[in-house]
Amino acid sequence: FFFFFFFQAEDGIRDLVRSRGLGDVYKRQVHGKPATESESASKDPFKAGGVDYEYKFLLDRINGLLLNKTKDLNVRKKVLIKPPDVQRLTGRRSAWINFEDTCKTLDRKQEHLLQYISTELNMDSSLNSEKQLIMRGRVTNKQIESVLKKYINDYVTCANCRHVNTTLYKNPKTRTYEMRCLVCHSVRSVAGIKAGFHAYERGARRRELLASQS
Repeated sequence: FFFFFFFQAEDGIRDLVRSRGLGDVYKRQVHGKPATESESASKDPFKAGGVDYEYKFLLDRINGLLLNKTKDLNVRKKVLIKPPDVQRLTGRRSAWINFEDTCKTLDRKQEHLLQYISTELNMDSSLNSEKQLIMRGRVTNKQIESVLKKYINDYVTCANCRHVNTTLYKNPKTRTYEMRCLVCHSVRSVAGIKAGFHAYERGARRRELLASQS
């Protein structure tokens, strides 16, 4: 003989009674008095039923909400950067006089911009005591302006909203540079500065060889 047992659970919330078997599977979870439709409609008039709003009214309302939450996105702030003041020095060297002011305007570290300039121009660069960028080579103002525009596009301008109000920091976990926009709050990783081919000047390789042997 075979015996089959069927248990049927009630669909709904039962009263608080002692369980008599497997059918008692639901428990009461409502502890407070639920709000009525009239109370919820009084708090938000758009939840009240039976009201037909015009399309223009709803469109103006959503546009107003978007403008209030995205005020900074509609304001374009111009950042005035002074043109690079590059002067030639003796011994095939050039000096970027207002290098420190440019870094302060862009809100970027001098070491990062120095590394980028040295890589793009493929020449050795260093800072003197007056925070001027000394480059070993003949450099013109147009060359610096071209490299500076590329730097602003890659490491200053936000790719999402095209604002320049951004910060650049190094993520300690991934050890990569990330740029955060202070307007749209987007975060993206930026490419690292990779050094390319470095051309030796005449006699430079021999001087390094002699220095290593001494």
